[in-house]
Amino acid sequence: MKTILLGVAVLVLAVSARAEDTNAAAKAPRGSTIIESDHVAADGKTKTVVYEGNVRVDDPRMSLRCERLTAKIASVGGHPESMIAETNVVIVAVDDKGMTNRATGDKLVYTYKVEGGVTNELLVLTGDPLPRIVSPQMDMTGEKIYWDRANDKIWAERPRMELRPEVKAQTNLPAETNSATPASNGK
Repeated sequence: MKTILLGVAVLVLAVSARAEDTNAAAKAPRGSTIIESDHVAADGKTKTVVYEGNVRVDDPRMSLRCERLTAKIASVGGHPESMIAETNVVIVAVDDKGMTNRATGDKLVYTYKVEGGVTNELLVLTGDPLPRIVSPQMDMTGEKIYWDRANDKIWAERPRMELRPEVKAQTNLPAETNSATPASNGK
C-alpha cells in the first residue's frame, strides 16, 4: 500500500506543470514539489488521491493552500486529469517576469486533457466570498474566474477589475529639485 500511495502521490506532483507542446524541446527539471497535509488516502482502483487538513503544495513556481485536495490521475501519462481544491483556497504563483500573483477562492477545479495533439488545461476558481486574483497589474473578482493555462488566457463571469498602470523606474531628479522642501528661488 505504501508503494501505491507513494506512486499516486508522485503523480499528483504534476499539478503545477505547464502544458507542453508535444514537439517542444525538453525543459530542464524545475525542482521538487512537496505536498503536506494532516491526512492522505489513495485508491489505486479509481486512481484517486485525497489530501485533507492543512493541505500545502509547495513547488518552485507556485504554492497552494486549502483544506482538501482531491486528484484523479489519468490512466495514461500519469498527469492528473482533474483536481479539486476546496475550502480557503490560496494560490501564490510567480510569473515568467518574476511578479507574484495571488488567487483566492473557496473552490478550484482543474482539468487536463489531450485530444488530437491539442492540450486543454483549465482552472476554474469559485466561491463565497467571490474568487479573487491580485497581481501587480490588476485586482479582479468575479463569480467564476477561468484560467486557460495551455493558451495563457484569463476571463471571468461578472468581473470587477481594478487595473493598475505599469510602474516605471524612477530617475533621479535634477540636483536643484532633489530636496524635501521646494526651492525658495531667492525670495
